[in-house]
Amino acid sequence: MSRKRNPPAPVWLTPEELASRWAGHCSLGTLRNWRALRPPRGPAFQKTDQGRVLYSLAAVQQFETTTTMRRSPQAAASKETRP
Repeated sequence: MSRKRNPPAPVWLTPEELASRWAGHCSLGTLRNWRALRPPRGPAFQKTDQGRVLYSLAAVQQFETTTTMRRSPQAAASKETRP
């Protein structure tokens, strides 16, 4: 008899982890601004009872596949000046 497997638990990213994942494309401030817009912009997020913001990895991946992200001029310039 086969046992049903539970689906894997969702993976959550903090805003800091997401900004690191998108280094050069999006900052913590941009994520904060996107959440404040009505309707919100960017990947779907949830707030915990303690007020922490979390992004599900699935929502982030969906956003990445449907959105073209461009490197900010500041990030591009700093990358060009590195040895």
